[in-house]
Amino acid sequence: MITLLISPFISLVLLYSNDSAIPSNVWNSRFQLTKSNSILSGDFNAHHLAWGSIFSSRRGNKIHKTINSSVLCILNNGIDTHLGRPNCNNSAIDISFASPN
Repeated sequence: MITLLISPFISLVLLYSNDSAIPSNVWNSRFQLTKSNSILSGDFNAHHLAWGSIFSSRRGNKIHKTINSSVLCILNNGIDTHLGRPNCNNSAIDISFASPN
């Protein structure tokens, strides 16, 4: 996880999540890092209909539940963010969120 202060007013948090299981309390702690004037973005390796995937994975459901209980907004617009290898599907596993302000 990398946190950058772009200015005194904006915080940018970048995350990479591999395929290993991540406990809910860890997800909650990551999303709590972004309060106001924040952008959280990264390769979450998570599928969910809310950000453009064609199905929802267990990890995607956990993230979506966490986001729904926070003030963060999903910035993805449904376009694939990961181009699959041959014989693999494209997907939307890279996600960006922002505080509403």
